[in-house]
Amino acid sequence: RSLRRLLRRRRARFCRRRHHRYQLRRVALVQFYLHEAFDIEMDGSTAFLGPNGSGKSSTLDAIQIAMLGGNQQYARFNTQSVSSKQRRSLSGYCLGMLRNPEKDSQVIGRARDEARTYIILVFGDMDSGADVLSAGICIEADVESEQHEVKGLFVLPGQNLRANDCIVYDGNDRFPMPFAEFRDAAREQAKKI
Repeated sequence: RSLRRLLRRRRARFCRRRHHRYQLRRVALVQFYLHEAFDIEMDGSTAFLGPNGSGKSSTLDAIQIAMLGGNQQYARFNTQSVSSKQRRSLSGYCLGMLRNPEKDSQVIGRARDEARTYIILVFGDMDSGADVLSAGICIEADVESEQHEVKGLFVLPGQNLRANDCIVYDGNDRFPMPFAEFRDAAREQAKKI
């Protein structure tokens, strides 16, 4: 009898809890592929439409990178727009590598030699729209090593981040802030919530 009562009480408590259903509301990209600082707003059902090379696949790959915490063991970047020999890579996305479609190995350009990339996914409660959560990743890459390093992962309840929240200004120049500085700013913001 006591076990039944305990199970009934736990079930009743569980049923009274409010369950949140979150929906992706924004993707913020800083130094990702050809974007320096860019926010993609989403509302309800969203479709990515555009001509070849406009960034549809790279946007979906950015979401995948953030969701997987940059773990390339599980990542499956979209390869339909490139040949089987030419693989997209995380460091290539950070550096904004452009390859010649005729010759797989030939890099015809890149957006930057060093990158501090932020990919932020902002989720909102589907029912209330009020509760928000920002989750993301900071990655550094450089052209010399063609490697990347995940500097940090974060989940920030109550914070509605944008690409500009990862930028510091020095006169007219703007740069992605170091992850340690971003982490400290996020902690200070969390204390206010």
